[in-house]
Amino acid sequence: MATEEPARRWIEEIRLRTADTERESVIERLAELSSVDEQPAAEISIYANGRVDTDLCVHIRWHGREVPASGTLTGVRIADELRAHGIIQHTVWRQVCPARSVSSVCRNIKRLEE
Repeated sequence: MATEEPARRWIEEIRLRTADTERESVIERLAELSSVDEQPAAEISIYANGRVDTDLCVHIRWHGREVPASGTLTGVRIADELRAHGIIQHTVWRQVCPARSVSSVCRNIKRLEE
């Protein structure tokens, strides 16, 4: 009897580099797109680059057994919609190590340096 694979955490990342004149309208459109729930994503977040004002990033966090290498229907639709506004990079990232606090990671780094 085969055992069922455990659910995984993974994210889709959609990066957009757009013209400065389009930034605010793109953010508004992203907010609209992220409220459409075709598939139950755990969370959709929109980020602006801290250094480059024209770079935006969408993270769609998922938790499930299947991790589609090319992205989900939701991610592909958001990427297709944004493609008209600039250069898109759409990738899928699966979690390979459980989340840890920053302080525990820093302690481990210090230990390795000793």
